[in-house]
Amino acid sequence: MPLNKGLNMLKSILISLLALLTTHTYAAKIINGYYIVENQKDALKIYQQTITPMIPFFFIKGHISSFPELKHVADEIYQAYLSYFNMTSKEFPKPYIDIAGNFTNAANISYRMNNRIYPTNLIVMGESMFINKDQVTYLDSFQSILAHEMAHYFHKHAIKNKFISANQTAERVLNQENNFGEAIAHDKNLTRALNDLSKVYKMLEPKSKDPYEDLKIIRFGANTISQQVLKKMLSLSFDNTASTVDQKICRQEVKIITKNIIQAQEVNLEDIDKLSKVFMRCQQYSVALTTKQMLNKIFGKQYIDGIYHLAAQEDKQLKDIPLTHRLCVESIRLGDHPLITLIKAFYTQRAFAQALVKHINFDKVLFYSTEDEADMTAFSILDEIGLPQAQLYTFDVQWDNSECKEELKNFREDKITSLHHLYMTKKHNIHSPACWRYYRTEQMLRIDE
Repeated sequence: MPLNKGLNMLKSILISLLALLTTHTYAAKIINGYYIVENQKDALKIYQQTITPMIPFFFIKGHISSFPELKHVADEIYQAYLSYFNMTSKEFPKPYIDIAGNFTNAANISYRMNNRIYPTNLIVMGESMFINKDQVTYLDSFQSILAHEMAHYFHKHAIKNKFISANQTAERVLNQENNFGEAIAHDKNLTRALNDLSKVYKMLEPKSKDPYEDLKIIRFGANTISQQVLKKMLSLSFDNTASTVDQKICRQEVKIITKNIIQAQEVNLEDIDKLSKVFMRCQQYSVALTTKQMLNKIFGKQYIDGIYHLAAQEDKQLKDIPLTHRLCVESIRLGDHPLITLIKAFYTQRAFAQALVKHINFDKVLFYSTEDEADMTAFSILDEIGLPQAQLYTFDVQWDNSECKEELKNFREDKITSLHHLYMTKKHNIHSPACWRYYRTEQMLRIDE
């Protein structure tokens, strides 16, 4: 009897293990470099790893099959992609579309697995964008938004840099000659600088949340580091309920030192070193991740591998290491507490961004980004199904374009000589400058007039 029990238990364990392995294999289905989502369960898995941590009250209303009219439109857009680019459904797997509540945007979601990012066929559409009390109110808008998000999926933008090309020029015009921005002269160094800046702008202190709106007047302040790392990480990541005298003293010391760092006008290494000693001494500030694991999660493996490579070269003096890497390398060599290395890494990134900004004349920047490419592709698809005007309609529905239209009117009447590429209204803080995108669509529509 005990033997039978043991065999049954072993059988149960093996079945459970097999089910787990089968589920994992299914969830990790990859076709032509895409992570393929085929059901709500897979979608939830991705939400939990990407969107949910950023939007605490995020919830899913349902997938596209719950909305028959939208499903018909989605099928039409998908078929237009297959037809326009002469692809098979195997080459371009059908997207899985979810309607989400408390989500004011739309996105093609990427998925990280085994330290690699995969584009997915999962598209999230915020219900507030086109649904009101379960009634479709903006069908054209849905078509345009879906065509745009499907373009991100088609081009695999999730694994590409945001800026495709860029140049510094006084002439900012979109027309057939430069293929509405796609064929602008390409300055590789400027494009690389903009891509680097787009990854580190959060270490800066612009007035708004958008990296483009305030690039010309960007400020570098000590508050950025303390707000992002010290305040948030220390308040959320550690045991603040400990009551022993030493732990109370630890918290008080951290509070005082953090305040000093916040008030400092520039990098205060002396206080950061004091903070490091408190972290090392106090049990409550221990972290589960190693320094390298923590840095990899925030800055990416490739960048951090380069930093560690420099740190491992014992014969290399700090003065010979680029200024933008020096603080981080020094912290690794000193064996600082992981959080302290993280703080110094932020300062390192900010120094890097500061150096980039000095060499860019934002009054003359003209760029072509993944958002621009998605707009261009979406326009072609909408034109394919006889709805080229839908994109302009969407911009009108989603954004308040009154300022933009006034700017374009003045430009067309020669009251101003050039449109500023970085121009945007107060509400446009999500994508590339909205007015520029509106202008491009107008220009593409004009060639048919």
